Amino acid sequence: MTENKKDKKQVNVSFISFPSKEIFEQIYNELSEEGKKELDRMMKEGRVKIY
Repeated sequence: MTENKKDKKQVNVSFISFPSKEIFEQIYNELSEEGKKELDRMMKEGRVKIY
């Protein structure tokens, strides 16, 4: 049962888009350390787009 939940969680991939680098930096600076780590991980996985 726990494996199914884990698999579903891995399938749930989200993407974040930012309209500009300035807005991205402003939001990034307001995040907690935990939030910054999560966003850094998403960037390494290619799930953050900055237009």
